[in-house]
Amino acid sequence: MPGSKTFATRSSYHHGDLRCTLVEAAEHLLEKQGLASLSLREVAKLAGVSHSAPYRHFRGKAGLLEAVAEAGFRRLADLVNDARESNPEDPVAQLRAAGVAYVAWATQNPERTHLMFGGMMKSADTPQGLHDCAEHAYSGIYRII
Repeated sequence: MPGSKTFATRSSYHHGDLRCTLVEAAEHLLEKQGLASLSLREVAKLAGVSHSAPYRHFRGKAGLLEAVAEAGFRRLADLVNDARESNPEDPVAQLRAAGVAYVAWATQNPERTHLMFGGMMKSADTPQGLHDCAEHAYSGIYRII
């Protein structure tokens, strides 16, 4: 794909982090094609691995999407933390910077934002790790306030 991100190849599978590569490939495809078009086969193809490789790391498409959501919440937590640290003595500036970073990330990643906040994953069905990751992202804003 011209202009697209380069992902791992089969030769790098054995010494790379395939799980992370698959999540990155899914994020890329999610933003480019939307959730309805995202498939494990397409993710594997973009990552340069066999179509069965994602099943060694995720319990199907739902597991992969949970990992994508977790990565998104971790990124939001990092952005909020960076905003807090960049304005150590000014909570108003921290909150403003966190809000701007949050909105910028959300508008640059609309499909991931919809996945994370749009009700696609029902609360009762998601693993505790995803809940914890989301809570950690929210706690950064709470600490500022």
